[in-house]
Amino acid sequence: MYELEKYYIGDKWESFVHSFEDIWNKNYLDEKKINLLTLLNNHTDLAKVVYGKIGKNYEEWLNYKAPVLDYLTPLECLKSKDLINRLRESLMRMP
Repeated sequence: MYELEKYYIGDKWESFVHSFEDIWNKNYLDEKKINLLTLLNNHTDLAKVVYGKIGKNYEEWLNYKAPVLDYLTPLECLKSKDLINRLRESLMRMP
C-alpha cells in the first residue's frame, strides 16, 4: 500500500492548484465543469486539477480503481480528509 496521504504537504497543493487557473477559467463554467464539480462534491480545487490534468474525458478516470490510490477510485477518495489528501498527492505526482 502506498498511503500517499502520509506524504501530502498542503502548501504545495495550493500553488499546484493555482497553476491550473488559466485552463479552468477558459469558457468558465461549461456543462463539463459543472458536472465535474458535482461529481467531486464541489471540491473546486480538485476539479481544477482534474480538468487540467485529465481533460474533458475525466469520467472514466474518476471511476478507475487506481493502484496508486491503493485500488480506490478517485471518487471513493472523497469519503474522508485523509483519502482526499491521498488523491491530492497522487495528482501532484502525475506526469
